[in-house]
Amino acid sequence: MISLIEESNFKVKHVFQTLTNPRNKEIENSIEGFGKGSFIVIKSEKKQ
Repeated sequence: MISLIEESNFKVKHVFQTLTNPRNKEIENSIEGFGKGSFIVIKSEKKQ
């Protein structure tokens, strides 16, 4: 996904993930990166 974003003339600024423990009934804080969570947010901005 990151390569598709970068190929579309965007620069990835931050990647965060959450829902790393599906059995947890409490609200989880997001953590930086990807690979462990079920929900990922990618913040990017258009290159000029």
